[in-house]
Amino acid sequence: FLNGEMSSGLPVTGFFGTATEAAVRAFQLKYATDILTPWGISESTGYVFKLTKWKINSLICASLNAPKPEAVL
Repeated sequence: FLNGEMSSGLPVTGFFGTATEAAVRAFQLKYATDILTPWGISESTGYVFKLTKWKINSLICASLNAPKPEAVL
């Protein structure tokens, strides 16, 4: 996903290393309004948690039109 969406050029190994984290951080900043703002933060985390996962799914499976989850439970 990150290779396609962010042109990251990551090797597909199943390993979440520093390059993957950097790509996730860039993705979070690209979609900061949807991912970071609801949490009240402006700095990316590198973690694929609720809203990052939701945004990925909404881009890949747009036809599902899944509602945005609550940021903080």
